Amino acid sequence: MASCTLCVNDDAILEHEFKVSQVVGIMLPYYREINNYLPSPVSRSNYTPYHLFCLKNNIAPFINSIDNTYYIGFSTRENKNVMSATMDIYKGGNKVILNDDISRLINRHLYSFIDLYPYCLVYDISHDEYPEQWLKTILPKLECGMYKDGSIFVDFDGVANFSSRWQDIHDKINNTLKDYYNRGVISLDGVNNIDDFIDRWNLVKLRNGLYEPKWEYRFAADNVSFLYGQMDDKNSNNAKAMLYIGEDSDIDTHEGWLIKTVDTYKEVVDIIESIFSN
Repeated sequence: MASCTLCVNDDAILEHEFKVSQVVGIMLPYYREINNYLPSPVSRSNYTPYHLFCLKNNIAPFINSIDNTYYIGFSTRENKNVMSATMDIYKGGNKVILNDDISRLINRHLYSFIDLYPYCLVYDISHDEYPEQWLKTILPKLECGMYKDGSIFVDFDGVANFSSRWQDIHDKINNTLKDYYNRGVISLDGVNNIDDFIDRWNLVKLRNGLYEPKWEYRFAADNVSFLYGQMDDKNSNNAKAMLYIGEDSDIDTHEGWLIKTVDTYKEVVDIIESIFSN
């Protein structure tokens, strides 16, 4: 019985031999017909390298939710008159022998990820450092692809260099999120009185319904968390400006930090200007 491992490498599938006894994985609905008892690059197939690339990215967050050290590879095995594709799970360089419960769990959800083709997951919020509330309002406005349930998908079908294009868009999203978070860019979706909120916290409108604080002074440790805190009616009257003015100051501080409750950005400016004027 012939069998070989498949590795998606940019636009090509690389094949190499392994023993049948090592094959442990999830059978996929993908196959290549066998000509003269041997698989051939010209054999008729119902999938392309992009199908595997797409599935690998789409299902990865789900597989990582089972064990975040798992990663995915592909292999083929002879099945009657075709070479059937298999999804293999690896951990630390070794193929994982899946128990029945995990196998059934993966098979139960497998087609929901296969059916996403030709859309390929480029960004997912399940393993990220940013607040989920912020990401769910920012990601739909990035216009980098199709947004769905906290994830961004892009159709690379027919793109010769789909792997590098995927990396370009993935990097663009990451860089944009980092820049937006550092600047304190937010969405005001769900805010009852947007105009009042903009005036209170001196925000300027960007494109796609995003806003950025126009602050001369940095008074919050995290601009995004501060502003989202003010959207919550329970916290909106408890905004605290934190200004480091040093422990040698004549002003009473907490280890050099002046902490004041404020209700508008103008109050922050008034406090800072009163300090500078003394």
